[in-house]
Amino acid sequence: MDDIYEWLFDQYALPQMQDIAGGQDQVLDRLAGALRLSRNGRRSLMDIADNMRVQWGTEAFVLGLRMGLGLCGPRPRETDCGRLSYLFP
Repeated sequence: MDDIYEWLFDQYALPQMQDIAGGQDQVLDRLAGALRLSRNGRRSLMDIADNMRVQWGTEAFVLGLRMGLGLCGPRPRETDCGRLSYLFP
């Protein structure tokens, strides 16, 4: 990631993800108790959940950032590519 994207992620996305993670951890603890998982099984369950949370959170952040930049970015004008218009029917 570029430095600005890392900063945006750290400042905006990460705090939200940490808030969500707290509630999810409680649910995972109850699930592990209901399944009567061993200590190693609980650790594996938490590792899988953390991995998915980071991957999905980062991907959602990047997609949202790209969409935001696309919506707010400059739009090409019709005259910007006038010389190339003869290539396309």
